[in-house]
Amino acid sequence: SLTLLGIIGAFLVELLLSSGSDRRFGHTERGHVVGWIGLAIIMLVFVYSLRKRYGLKLGTPKAWLHVHVVAGVVGPVLILVHSGAHFHALVPIVALVAMAVVVISGIVGQAIHLLALRTLNRQRREFVEEGLAQNVIEARLDELASQEEVFRWWRAIHAPLTITFAVLVAVHVLGALFFGG
Repeated sequence: SLTLLGIIGAFLVELLLSSGSDRRFGHTERGHVVGWIGLAIIMLVFVYSLRKRYGLKLGTPKAWLHVHVVAGVVGPVLILVHSGAHFHALVPIVALVAMAVVVISGIVGQAIHLLALRTLNRQRREFVEEGLAQNVIEARLDELASQEEVFRWWRAIHAPLTITFAVLVAVHVLGALFFGG
């Protein structure tokens, strides 16, 4: 419901910003700035993945996961303010749909992640109650975490969706710059 409120709010903000003007907000200088800021925030999402993949020692994984989640919502809301409810060209429409699918997929992934953490924490408590040694508990939890098949499937879907979205954004931005949109 919070996501729906964000979408409706973004459309209303864009509508208010477009009122009294002969051009839609997304096609004004301020609209382009909002689009660039939204894109910059969305780019922060990739730091988390790059950090994990390449072992960058920048900040903590928990902090970057938080940035990933927040930027994955705030950036798209700004993009919705930039685009508004005005759908007039194929590439931006497809990019917007891809963005929505990636955001929804991300929300699903966050839910899967939280459920897995809950399960691992419950399992840890049970192992402690059984009196297992800490190294045995850690080994068993590592084994359970590595077997998390649902999360692996989700990542196998989410990553290509994200790449598709990134390509569509690049095509949209290049087209807008080339054609003056």
